[in-house]
Amino acid sequence: MGIAAYCVKGHLIGSITVPHRMSQRMRFAEDEASKIQRFPSFCTECGSQVHERCRACSSRIPFGAKYCGGCGCALPWTELALSAARALTDETATNLTADERSSLKSTFEDLTVDSPQTPLAVSRFQKLLAKAGAELRRMLPDIIASVATETVKKQLGL
Repeated sequence: MGIAAYCVKGHLIGSITVPHRMSQRMRFAEDEASKIQRFPSFCTECGSQVHERCRACSSRIPFGAKYCGGCGCALPWTELALSAARALTDETATNLTADERSSLKSTFEDLTVDSPQTPLAVSRFQKLLAKAGAELRRMLPDIIASVATETVKKQLGL
């Protein structure tokens, strides 16, 4: 199990592996506590604030997480990507009707988790993206790839 620090835009700042056995965890807590505090306050790539804990519930952020394991809310980089994808769709999907834009945007969260809804979301995403304008077809897959599951990336060829 690992804990990590990320900036709000999703750049990995650092991570620490936490042992599974309780006796090792106690030793880890003593030996590694100072390392956790040594993460910088701001990202060296973009200058954004660094977080080691969920802003909503203060749970530690596991390595590679998109959603908080303590409260289930989207972590800042996931919400930023989903928000950017929604805005891009609204601004550039001129070939889609309002209902189609809404349907496309409803697939985004389902592409970030593997669930029974994921295959349907992938199918809708592909169909509606094919109908959308060239600008959206060029930019949207990159945004979605930043938060999509490995299964979704494979199915979409990302």
